[in-house]
Amino acid sequence: SAITEDVCVGDFDGNGDVDGADLATLLGAWGTNDPAFDLNGSGTVDGADLATLLGAWGPCNDNPPLD
Repeated sequence: SAITEDVCVGDFDGNGDVDGADLATLLGAWGTNDPAFDLNGSGTVDGADLATLLGAWGPCNDNPPLD
């Protein structure tokens, strides 16, 4: 499915859940500067982004989007 603007942070595959598939995607981008996976905008996909993803774990309707 296509990723849309209302998908919650960390739901890279747009399936409505932040889950293992999204974790695998983030880890695949680890250490890069890919803005699609740099959730905090620091310039590097790293532990802070992992913490953001884990904080959003579960169904997206339970997780408000980041401002």
